[in-house]
Amino acid sequence: NGFSRLLETSSFQVNENSPGAIVGSVIVENDTTPSQYEFFIQRVYADGSHSDGVVIVDNLWFDISSNGEISLKPGVSLDAEEYSTFTLRVYVVDNSKDQISQHYLNVSVNNINEAPTFSLSNRIVDETATAGTLIGALASTDADGDEVEFSLSGQDADMFVIDSETNE
Repeated sequence: NGFSRLLETSSFQVNENSPGAIVGSVIVENDTTPSQYEFFIQRVYADGSHSDGVVIVDNLWFDISSNGEISLKPGVSLDAEEYSTFTLRVYVVDNSKDQISQHYLNVSVNNINEAPTFSLSNRIVDETATAGTLIGALASTDADGDEVEFSLSGQDADMFVIDSETNE
């Protein structure tokens, strides 16, 4: 038995890489007795809405509490490079009237610039090494796909050189 209730908002934002973050709250508009409702996430759509043919995915990410608070599941964080938006199909059940209302909520994932990771192929230098001796090659990975440039700083920086072509 359906009923139509308006929600105060249907759009939320959450930062990527924030395990267990609070996404927002489902609030029934102009309602003074929110305890009469139960909330259920019925389906999750990734990178699109329910109407544009996007693949429906298992709900691996979101929880909804008895008071309508949407959060990421414990230990779960989102990655904007994987999915930048979600549409949640949520049921609001009015227990006092034995009615259910369906809503589509949009969750945008804010892309936060992640720090790149670095590695050096060798970190040991023989004490008798002469100028020009190859120590190792630097490598980096940037989850956002940004270009990474290497530079040297500090007290002994002038004793070393990085070849910008080979990162050696």
